[in-house]
Amino acid sequence: MELCRSEQVADCELVIANTCIWNQLNDKSILYELLKKHSEMKLWFAKQELSCETNYWLRKTNTLSDVGTFGFPTSKSERILFENRRKGFMVAIEKAFDKVSPILLPADYNT
Repeated sequence: MELCRSEQVADCELVIANTCIWNQLNDKSILYELLKKHSEMKLWFAKQELSCETNYWLRKTNTLSDVGTFGFPTSKSERILFENRRKGFMVAIEKAFDKVSPILLPADYNT
């Protein structure tokens, strides 16, 4: 959350987070913090995949996998971004990352 309050991030028009939404609704909390500084802020998070954690808990994470032709672990969003890199920056971002809505939706509660 502290990063949201930094001048470097607060003055931007968009933030792209290639990371996990570790706690439910954490993406919304971060967006609300960013909107306090910049009312037109747009936030995208990496596409989340189901991961089996310890004790067989399922959690949505930004899993890194060594798939494709990269030769090193990449996230699902990084691979989609690479596939769409020639379509323009914003088109690639919109395809590769999930835009965070400021509105609470039923899907935000896993229902």
